[in-house]
Amino acid sequence: MRVGLLGGGHIADQYIAGMRQFEELELVAVADRDVDVTRARAAEWNLRAHTPESLLAAGDVELVVNLTPPRAHPETTRDALTAGKHVYSEKPLGVDVDEARELVELARAKRLGLACAPDTFLGSALETARDALLASAIGTPLSATAFVGERGPEHWHPSPAAYYEPGAGPLFSLGPYYLTALVQLLGPIEEATGFSSQPWDKRSRPDGTTMPVSTQTTYAGALRFANGVVGTVFASYDVQEKRVPPLEIYGSEATLSLPDPNHFDGPVLLGDATGWRELPVTHATGRGRGVGVADLARALVDGGEPRASGKLALHVLDALCALHEGGRRLVPT
Repeated sequence: MRVGLLGGGHIADQYIAGMRQFEELELVAVADRDVDVTRARAAEWNLRAHTPESLLAAGDVELVVNLTPPRAHPETTRDALTAGKHVYSEKPLGVDVDEARELVELARAKRLGLACAPDTFLGSALETARDALLASAIGTPLSATAFVGERGPEHWHPSPAAYYEPGAGPLFSLGPYYLTALVQLLGPIEEATGFSSQPWDKRSRPDGTTMPVSTQTTYAGALRFANGVVGTVFASYDVQEKRVPPLEIYGSEATLSLPDPNHFDGPVLLGDATGWRELPVTHATGRGRGVGVADLARALVDGGEPRASGKLALHVLDALCALHEGGRRLVPT
């Protein structure tokens, strides 16, 4: 399947490297609003340079990988679907549940594929954890916890300002990895409630320059899953240091401790009365960003549903928005 890349920013290198592992995908073109970025990326990756408009009009581009800024995802995904292209979008699918639902319905009406990051649950760590749960390694799952805290993207990202705009912040930027992982392992969420705070209205970069903050930067919430499992979620850009595991699932017989779901690989630990042990890996390691695009391409050929589907992304976004709003029941997808 011939792929065009829409957006040449910070994450694009990881997608290029990841997608070139898969024979199902042929990268042919790249486009960015910044002409200089487009030309540089096209030369670097040996791709055709396009404007966003000409990329969507290109007859040989069948699938668009949408790496535009988060607030642009709904519009650019809608444009690509309207142009008759299958779409794999970076997360989140949108910043509003209704507009994201419209995208899912548009893709369905036009019989086009729609998938969305994160695809990290297709890596060895979460697939191994999923196999352990299916084998009842922890007995009956009872509760879970997800924790992500850091000092903020100004300490590592070259253009961090967008992370402090509405529709971003730690919940919408980092939360999708954690909630997607929990949904994949425990099933759909029925209800979410949360609290949030914004300690500062400005943040300082390491070079001393400042940027405005227009979103909450710490969230603490609770989840109730359809199968009766309850859980907590914490996401913050206001944490200096931490010693809390990223993900744990507590069962009637044992505990499953998982690595950071922002990554594909890592040790999966099983703890019970005899102590902790690392579970053997049950799936391939070394996968990177792009595996979800390949999975979408395979699903389109086979006539099935991609695992990182737009429907899944919509459900996770609904939970994120419920946490952001303070709490409510989720709308069935």
